[in-house]
Amino acid sequence: MLTSYYLRNKEKILEQAKEYYRKNRDKILERQRNYYQANKEKILQRQKAYRKKHAEKYAELYRKYRLKNIEKYRQYQRQYDRKRVKQKRELRRKMVIDYSTKMLWGVRKQPYPLNNECQACGSTHRLLNYHHVDDNNTEIGVWLCCYCHMRYHQHKKGTYKFALADKIDSMLDDIRSALKNKQQSS
Repeated sequence: MLTSYYLRNKEKILEQAKEYYRKNRDKILERQRNYYQANKEKILQRQKAYRKKHAEKYAELYRKYRLKNIEKYRQYQRQYDRKRVKQKRELRRKMVIDYSTKMLWGVRKQPYPLNNECQACGSTHRLLNYHHVDDNNTEIGVWLCCYCHMRYHQHKKGTYKFALADKIDSMLDDIRSALKNKQQSS
């Protein structure tokens, strides 16, 4: 009997349900949020298991969505690419060395050793990093191999006793005094 009533008054029942939702939308959403917060782990596990089980179905859904909303998807990609370009630009600014030219990017520095030799240990088989003391004056720095650069920072933190640290400090002092003399003479 209930089924026949529903079939006869389907539009009326659906309209009443929509009206109830419109009137009580905030309460319904609050109840759903509370349920989700209380059972978040369980819900996420179920979703993850379902998506894993129906991976092909979701791949097809994503493909159809992208085709249907191609312009929206392209706009998202453009925004993402612009964001990545900014991030890459920031990374480049922070990079110490450009491997093709062996020059710092946008930073004044001491010249790169022509013989590709670490200024602390003298090794030539390693890539050189530029170590500078002051970010405001990057000209006060030396070219060190990766090993010496890492060990020097560990020495400064006090976690490692590095024998060549005194040599590096004296080189930095010499460069600092040479730059002062150069500035005073000009």
